[in-house]
Amino acid sequence: MIAPRTDLAALPERFASMGRVQIPGGARPRFAEALHQRMADWKGWVLVTRIGGQRRDFDSAGMDKLDADRRRAFDRLIAADARAGFQYLYDRHPVCDMGFDNPLRVLS
Repeated sequence: MIAPRTDLAALPERFASMGRVQIPGGARPRFAEALHQRMADWKGWVLVTRIGGQRRDFDSAGMDKLDADRRRAFDRLIAADARAGFQYLYDRHPVCDMGFDNPLRVLS
């Protein structure tokens, strides 16, 4: 699954200097393509954000189906927390919540 690397020794230094590291070509092409397809087809994504300072989880597919007025109202709530100083909004697949029975498993 993981592609062979010749630059592993440089990665900690890159992380220390930038606070993050991106590893292009980190996965073997076959694995990366299979994972990408599984993730694109997966319907169990959870939209995670903060509203009123509290973490909230939403069904991502359901959020995509909201009518425009309701989605704008949701986006205003998200923006309000961002203006107050901290916010996040991302999709996640709750692998840890599912134990080892992971439906996104790509290769055995």
